Amino acid sequence: MFYYDLQGVEGTSIRNLDLRKLADYFLRYEIDFEQEGEQERILVNTDILDAAGRATVGGLLMFGINPQRHLPNASISFAHFAGHELDDELLDKQVIGGTLDIQVDTALAIIKNHIRQPSRIEGSRTVDQIFQYPEKVFRELLVNACVHRDYAIHGVTEYWIVDPTAHASGYSCLMTGWSLLAPDVCQIRYLWKKSNWVCRMGVTR
Repeated sequence: MFYYDLQGVEGTSIRNLDLRKLADYFLRYEIDFEQEGEQERILVNTDILDAAGRATVGGLLMFGINPQRHLPNASISFAHFAGHELDDELLDKQVIGGTLDIQVDTALAIIKNHIRQPSRIEGSRTVDQIFQYPEKVFRELLVNACVHRDYAIHGVTEYWIVDPTAHASGYSCLMTGWSLLAPDVCQIRYLWKKSNWVCRMGVTR
């Protein structure tokens, strides 16, 4: 089977990887990566580098320094519209880069900031109540979009929030740029699982 995220990225090497982040990852396996004399061999054996010493797509997206320099479309595009339709007033739009864990955490923080949080008045204070939707719902949407998106095509993962105006049933979250038919990405799933981001395929922490 062809795994796109195991392909080497031209113009990259171990110098394009965050060694401190790698050290934290391998510490889970009681490997002192910073003291290892054969770091490249370890990274090749774990498919973070390919046999030619290039960072793999998965390795760059999980441990890269500015991965968008080499994978400019591997990012999340967030947009918040004021109404039900995508041609309604655009309230905010941001492109989120970095490694995949940073993308998910940043996108989640932005989404939470844009979702109305119910509150009630207690005496002279306004007390925030629990968000209408659990954080894990949005995290799972984001992680699944990142895992299942097609990194072989040009285009970012888009996350749109359509703000309801006629009823209070909640927000519609529309996700594009990903497909269950995309080239399989075993390395991203594996590394994310081992980093405690995905407990099993399709389920986030």
